[in-house]
Amino acid sequence: MNPNLPDRIGVVLSSGYFGFFAHAGFLKALEACGINISCISGSSSGALTAGLFMSGHSADEIFEIYKNLQKKTFWKVDYQGIIKNFFQFKGFSGLLNIKAGLRFFEPFFVKDFSDSKIPGIIIGLNLTQKKKAVFDRGDLLKAVLISSTIPFLFKPVSFNRDYFIDGGIVDKAPLWELHQKQAADLYLVHLLESSVLTRQAIKLNNPFQLNSLSQAITRKEDYLLQKQLILGENKKILEFNPPNIKVSPNSLDKGPAAFEKTYQFTMRQFDKHF
Repeated sequence: MNPNLPDRIGVVLSSGYFGFFAHAGFLKALEACGINISCISGSSSGALTAGLFMSGHSADEIFEIYKNLQKKTFWKVDYQGIIKNFFQFKGFSGLLNIKAGLRFFEPFFVKDFSDSKIPGIIIGLNLTQKKKAVFDRGDLLKAVLISSTIPFLFKPVSFNRDYFIDGGIVDKAPLWELHQKQAADLYLVHLLESSVLTRQAIKLNNPFQLNSLSQAITRKEDYLLQKQLILGENKKILEFNPPNIKVSPNSLDKGPAAFEKTYQFTMRQFDKHF
């Protein structure tokens, strides 16, 4: 391990749609640099990668898991649920059922947070109680699936009589929550910027873009506030903003490029800092 680094290092993996390939590339760079991760947190795609890492997988192993992921693995349209809700006048709550993802990832996860190789937290949004949910105990995979439940795409997850969705909506990069639970000396934040913030032109007459933009700005402001609070406690934060390679359900073949490009980018950044 680099002698310039403190003993306790926390890693934060942000939300970012299908950004899990990039997160795996980031972890690979940390491994290559000899970084010993003390604790980890994640939202949405970051939660998925954090959960696999907590379950004892190396970055290369996580990458191999992702390479075997196909659209048909999780793209199971819940026609029965949609029709049932329609006739019960309950409306539309999501196109897909997250249970297909549960079956694919279950073999790769430890059962409980207490079985993890390092401590970590996963963020969700509790719709029933209308507040952020911070998971650090209990069923690890369930927490990860909750955090990965993208609205509209997936139906909300029912857990302990409450309904949950994507943690990235309420906390893009759970830096403060990790600090509150684990109190590291240095935090390495892998921040995947929302595409709507990096877009050159925003159509102000497009209500969907306006909604996405306002949410992205709110999440970024919240993250910046978290940074200020932690820096105020004389802790160090290194933030990594990799080049964006957009991966989607229809372009999973771009995943390996996102993995490799993020790995190379992170290695260059470490050379600059250390």
